[in-house]
Amino acid sequence: MKLDAIFGSVVRRVAKEMRGVQLPGRGLEKRKRLEHIRIKMYDRYFAEKLKSVYSRFPNIEELPSYLQDLLEARVGKDRLKLALGRVKGALKALEGIRDDILFRIRKARSEDEVYRLRRQYLARVYDALKEIEEDLRLISYAKKQLKRVPPLRPDRPTVVLAGFPNAGKSSLLKALTGSEPEIAPYPFTTKRLLLGHFSDGYRLVQVVDTPGILDRPVEKMKAEEKEALISMKHLADLVVFLIDPFQDLKGQLHLLNYLKDMLQKSFLVVVGKADLLENPEKTAKELGASLAVSPLTGYNVEKLRNLIIRSLEGIKWF
Repeated sequence: MKLDAIFGSVVRRVAKEMRGVQLPGRGLEKRKRLEHIRIKMYDRYFAEKLKSVYSRFPNIEELPSYLQDLLEARVGKDRLKLALGRVKGALKALEGIRDDILFRIRKARSEDEVYRLRRQYLARVYDALKEIEEDLRLISYAKKQLKRVPPLRPDRPTVVLAGFPNAGKSSLLKALTGSEPEIAPYPFTTKRLLLGHFSDGYRLVQVVDTPGILDRPVEKMKAEEKEALISMKHLADLVVFLIDPFQDLKGQLHLLNYLKDMLQKSFLVVVGKADLLENPEKTAKELGASLAVSPLTGYNVEKLRNLIIRSLEGIKWF
């Protein structure tokens, strides 16, 4: 939420509404009454804007744990709580400015002084809002991050696709579920979670595509990579780890073992880009994968669906 947008919208709204205000009398006393109404109107609308910022934001501690972890990775929960508190605290500052200016308007001795006090009120309010501008931006960004999370169903078994950037996870999501994720031939195309579903006739499985992860310590990972880890930790009933046979195989296998040890989840290892391999099944066997697939040609995609179903059979939904 931009400061100038908040400020400008309130000023325009008050100017429009004040055109309809008619008071009897004339001179200084009439001007004082008009400015009293105007200042109170400014104050009410500025308060509404600020209250909407923090009152419409969900209680962080009541969010599902994976959303809390996503916020931590993207913005930092403590930083976000501080920003929400500062916006709430700014209301007190605006109330103080309002009361001070209204008191001084009552004591004003000329219409020019009343006009100057109105301008002073707006300048002080703008300065007070300027102090929380970064907080407003952070809260707006956090809201966008929450909105980017797909509508996951906790009552459905969930498969999370994982692997290196550009390994072909988004293409595999499309092949498995028919969804239309963004696909491009460069790393880190997927910046957020993508969701699709497939069914074996009467059982529906949700499949989550995650940003790629490189083989490096967690503290050196980007926010997108941490988001993938969080998704596997909190959402996955089964992780399908996709190996790209044309990238750093040692690094991918090291990452795979690291994830297995850290997450203690069920893993299904698959080799991608089978259409480019001379002997896909041999490559899969050498890499310890269950099978090789090609989302581009559909090679073994149906087998992978069936293997996923069999792997999930121990879950309570099945």
